[in-house]
Amino acid sequence: FETLSSQAARRFVASFKARYGEDAPVTACAEAAYFQVHLAMRAVAKCGSDDPEQVLGNMRDFEFDAPQGRVRVDPENNHTYLWPRIARVDGMGRFQIVWNPGVRVKPDPYCVVQSLDDWSVDEQQLIRS
Repeated sequence: FETLSSQAARRFVASFKARYGEDAPVTACAEAAYFQVHLAMRAVAKCGSDDPEQVLGNMRDFEFDAPQGRVRVDPENNHTYLWPRIARVDGMGRFQIVWNPGVRVKPDPYCVVQSLDDWSVDEQQLIRS
């Protein structure tokens, strides 16, 4: 979300807007591409090669302060731990966060370990956030 207040998020949004214009929406795909390139290039620098197997092996060694929060690659499935949030669109068309659990979530890219309890909301958590 463009409205995240972390230093990494503000820096990313400012750079994105400077490059693509103030009216360009900052998408989750743009943010994902940004941090994925950073993770990959750190891995290339570490192993000194662009061999995919070497790069992938080294990507598991890094974390990156992405606009959404600190991300890392899960060695079990090669997807990244991400920060879930729910937001509402305000009158200006911006997303305002209404729920933030404050933790990054282990990726389950194939939805093989899922139950309805995974999607339930703890009302006390909503009140605290």
